[in-house]
Amino acid sequence: MELEGNFFFNNGSILISPWTIYKLNGSPIQGELDLMKVQLIFPNINQGLIAKNVIHPPLGLGYLAAVLLEHGHQVEVIDAAALCLPLDGILTKIKTFKPDLIGITTNITTARMAINTSKYIKHGGIDVPVVFGGPWATIERENILETGLADIIVMGEGEKTIMEIASRMNAGKSLIGVKGMSWRDDSGILHGNPARPHIKNLDDLPFPAWNLFPDSKKYPYNNRHFPYYPVMTSRGCPFNCIYCTKVVHGNKIRYRSVDNVLEEIVHLKRNFHIKELIIADDNFTQDPDRAEQIFDEIIANNLDIKILFSNGIRADIYSERLVAKMKRAGVYRVFLGIESGNQSIVNEIKKGLDLGKIHDFVKLLKEYRIDHYGYFMLGLPNDTYGTMMDTINYAIKLNLKPHFHKTIAFPGTRLFEITKDHLIGEGGARRYSYRRSGATFEMYKGQARDLAKALGLGYLRYFFRLKAIAQVLRDTRSLNDLRWLFNGALHIVDMVMNRA
Repeated sequence: MELEGNFFFNNGSILISPWTIYKLNGSPIQGELDLMKVQLIFPNINQGLIAKNVIHPPLGLGYLAAVLLEHGHQVEVIDAAALCLPLDGILTKIKTFKPDLIGITTNITTARMAINTSKYIKHGGIDVPVVFGGPWATIERENILETGLADIIVMGEGEKTIMEIASRMNAGKSLIGVKGMSWRDDSGILHGNPARPHIKNLDDLPFPAWNLFPDSKKYPYNNRHFPYYPVMTSRGCPFNCIYCTKVVHGNKIRYRSVDNVLEEIVHLKRNFHIKELIIADDNFTQDPDRAEQIFDEIIANNLDIKILFSNGIRADIYSERLVAKMKRAGVYRVFLGIESGNQSIVNEIKKGLDLGKIHDFVKLLKEYRIDHYGYFMLGLPNDTYGTMMDTINYAIKLNLKPHFHKTIAFPGTRLFEITKDHLIGEGGARRYSYRRSGATFEMYKGQARDLAKALGLGYLRYFFRLKAIAQVLRDTRSLNDLRWLFNGALHIVDMVMNRA
């Protein structure tokens, strides 16, 4: 019998691995003087090579990789979505790298492919601990562990937890007492350690290790310029929208210092030569004074970058001074979370948003020539066909380019509790795909039909207007804008053809 990397072979057959030994007697996986080899995976969520899912480089994995590197571990990232890598390609990379620990990120849209990836790895004879992390894994941890899809679940913010797991396993120490994780032992007993408190000082985190990821050109996002990378300047959200979960970053907003944010932007300019920045906060403008300070520093330091807000701009927190500074700092596109064009529906989902205030903000964005889109949800619990049409008409009235989405009740949200007795269609992780047709719940008979009709009409009514066509042509200024337009057109065709 011989040892090849981390797998024991006898005539080509795997017999036992260090992970099995660790589970049996707690022996170090590498040894006190060696460090762990950790492989982090973002599942391939693409439906094909033409219309790839819209993603930017994943911040969560970027931070995890950076923390592990900071503590001396060897890390490899497999972003299977960016590389369009099939399952056998992932397995080949795993066998080549020979990791001691595998981590797979799982938000609600990656859950199904995370499951398939883990199954393929385990059926491929890889006896290495598989760790799931992210909001979906945090919420569904018991089901995941009971089915053996993962050996360990990292709950909530994962940076400190994954570092402690790797360090303890490397030294052969028990995982009992590691805050923020759950696991199942060999006897089938589930263990849930206490939750880990949120990271108080976000400035303590290293910057994401983008050097381990594919080139940003591999990420089909709605940006205009390359290279580009996302930055998160705060974590947490103080609002109580019923469709959102706070299981990872919590209800209290925590800010990085302005100096730390500026240092990261300078780092990205110097080391990655970025031309564009995506700010991925949930609530960047919650503190308008801080937001202005960040813009002031970008302007004062002549950083010469373009900025896109994928979210994080409250549609009711603004001033002309803030918008003017956004423009001077390089902001060219923002997305506003509005959700519904009917005030009663907005109130029912606890959005805390006055629709009457949005008109003036959109007017300012137009005056300063900042491209703007609106996120809208159709099929909310008390949405009728009439209120869904209110939302479509509201987008048309504002001339605000819309992203219409069917409402999905994600586990861990108040919305899920409201609708769980009214679920329809496919079960499991497939239920939570925006690409799959059909409503996921029906609060009244015929609501699914009304949702399908509204989704089919929404884009047609908005974009098949001369004013909207002129708007799209005016705002299309780069090759990537054309790609984004093409992908958007494919999405609209799919939406209309499937009527959901």
